[in-house]
Amino acid sequence: MSLSLLAKLSMVSRLDSILAQINAERTKLNNQLKEYQKQLSALEGEAQLRTKTVAERKQKHAKQEKELNDERQKLVDRRRALSTFSGKKVQEAAEREISAASDLLNTQEEGLILGLSEIENLERALAASQAALSDATAKATVFRQDLDGTLVSLEERQRDKDTKRAEILATVDAAAVSTYNRARDRFPQNAVVAIKDKSCSGCFQSLVAQTLMQVQRAESVIKCPGCGRILCLESHVEEGKVE
Repeated sequence: MSLSLLAKLSMVSRLDSILAQINAERTKLNNQLKEYQKQLSALEGEAQLRTKTVAERKQKHAKQEKELNDERQKLVDRRRALSTFSGKKVQEAAEREISAASDLLNTQEEGLILGLSEIENLERALAASQAALSDATAKATVFRQDLDGTLVSLEERQRDKDTKRAEILATVDAAAVSTYNRARDRFPQNAVVAIKDKSCSGCFQSLVAQTLMQVQRAESVIKCPGCGRILCLESHVEEGKVE
């Protein structure tokens, strides 16, 4: 049994709705992928920055530690040389100078110890960043694997619906197709709607008796005077039902 014109247009409208949903799902998935990539990029940048900060701080600490050890060795050498100084006053002055320098080095050493604590904190922050990056990478990998399969499935569904749509429209006259396309451009999800309780189920405007009779006769494509959608009967929707 061949389908009526309105049943065909109802079926095409339903197919276009499904195609719109497929495109929306694809867009949603691609946006999610972009969010994962954005997150990974941010975490990678953070981990790289903290890695650089830790390396620079360790290098600075090592340099300061070497300088401190060199200064301490100089003090040791100066203490050994005290016995060679002539005169008690000269020796006492040298001892005071050495003592003051030793106190300053002790203060610097305390700063180095605090520096070690700072490095440990930086390393903990780096470890946390690396763990977050590793976790996000694992999740992104799983998402990408699932995404690939889902996109393939969506492509298959789209090809199937596109094929059915083309087959139906090939049996519809050009004027009706043109009218449908204009309605679809405005209402991608429901260009063809059924009359319910003598009203358009798209915009809910009440329809006059003449419009109801024209749709029932199905001699031409009738548009809702309110929204411009193509009107049909519930029987046409059932006739052109898409699984």
